[in-house]
Amino acid sequence: MKINDWFLNGCNYDEGVTIYAALKQSNTNLLRLFKRKNSVNNLAKLTYELSKFKTIEIKETTFKEITTPTPPEQTPTENTSHPELVEGPKVNPQVDFYKKKYKPLLINQLPVQLHPTYIQQKSDFATACSLKIQLNALAPENEETALKLCIQIEELFDSIERAWKVLDHYTETNTILEVKQTNFNHLTPAQLLQRRNQKRSTLSKEKAKQKRLEASLLKAETIALKTKITVNTTRTKEKQAQLCNDIAQLTELINK
Repeated sequence: MKINDWFLNGCNYDEGVTIYAALKQSNTNLLRLFKRKNSVNNLAKLTYELSKFKTIEIKETTFKEITTPTPPEQTPTENTSHPELVEGPKVNPQVDFYKKKYKPLLINQLPVQLHPTYIQQKSDFATACSLKIQLNALAPENEETALKLCIQIEELFDSIERAWKVLDHYTETNTILEVKQTNFNHLTPAQLLQRRNQKRSTLSKEKAKQKRLEASLLKAETIALKTKITVNTTRTKEKQAQLCNDIAQLTELINK
């Protein structure tokens, strides 16, 4: 599959990793990170990396079109002097993705109880930026150090994503989402792995349930039914936040 086809066919994560691995210009450390975990942040990074080569592919195609003899000119049937009036304004999909994911939010818009969460995600983001600068400065032979930095950056962005689940929940429902810290210290290494797999399976089911609820909300005709669906959607989002936090705790214990 060509890179342009990958973008047109919905950007499947596993297919994208395969395409990136086949590129001569692929970065070894990034490839290890992509193979390690399928996440929203990794998909965004993979999309960005492949978009570089998509531009090259488009330029090569354009060059071929220019060198090919052109047919006789035809009278245009519509106004092409202002293409934006015909096609509409062009939007960079990656910029649009980040605008939706990281909405502007000020600390004075939050209750005091959520200030530590807000401050922590800001600190995590700054730390991730610092680690990325250190990663860029490493020599190519320092693969082991580079991989450790990549893993640290990924863990920081996972933490940021969990924080935004709490912050988004407040902005959407005006209620504070309470995520409890579960004690898994009594579990053996094998039990930790088993418990994490169970949590991941449950999380996938809750995400699928949320999609079904959101689809049914569009079809609901009465206010009572819409209210019921909205309440159930909120509950499944709360379960997902707790599951994400539990999975992060289990992963930390497994890595130790």
